[in-house]
Amino acid sequence: MAPEFVFESDTLRASLAGRRHPDLIVTFDNWQWRKSRFTKPRAGAHFLNAGFAHLHLSTRANDWFLTPDTPACLDMLRELAEGYRRRAALSFSMGGYGAILLSRDIAFQQMLFFSPQTAFSPDLPPYDDRFHADPSDPDFAALVHETVLAAEPVGGDVVVAFDPSAEMDRAHARAMKLYFKAPRFVELEGAGHPASQYLTQAHRYGTIAHAVTGPDGIREDRFVKAYHEVRDRFDEAPSGA
Repeated sequence: MAPEFVFESDTLRASLAGRRHPDLIVTFDNWQWRKSRFTKPRAGAHFLNAGFAHLHLSTRANDWFLTPDTPACLDMLRELAEGYRRRAALSFSMGGYGAILLSRDIAFQQMLFFSPQTAFSPDLPPYDDRFHADPSDPDFAALVHETVLAAEPVGGDVVVAFDPSAEMDRAHARAMKLYFKAPRFVELEGAGHPASQYLTQAHRYGTIAHAVTGPDGIREDRFVKAYHEVRDRFDEAPSGA
């Protein structure tokens, strides 16, 4: 099922697959080294098979989705999301900021974050110098960020998975309380950044997809169990394997 573009500009693109499914899940680009181009439109089979239309928000640069095109894109996505029975979001690293942005305009029932990045500038703590930000208009980006911070925290079933041994990831996780009323925190010790990387490297992305698309809220036990299984196998592997 090929995705179609529902928003397209010089800086942002949104693609949608499975438009006629009853529910909607939104995913986001993550931070990439020297990112300078759009990612290929996605059609997640795990989501489509679960009855979810799959909307993916892509940005040309590591700009935290903060461009002059952001207001128009958010307006369009808000209107599109209103047609779906249930709405979920899944994000990793910089994509977490995109999910925060969208949560101000779309009422998500379920949101799953892995190692979200909640700030992009040295002037906006918790700034993380591991990941350079490249907003096309820094003043505009800062203004939008201040607006997002000023908004009331939103509800929904929100789960934040992160590696507690990573100092900056702990700081970003704590900051999620500024944006959501009652986030649940899942510590994946030694998982790194993003905390999903062991699962994706072991081709266990499906456990993440199933956790966020379940009918009774997010089932973090599904990916936590899979994570420990994967880590155990890595720990048991012979040296140099």
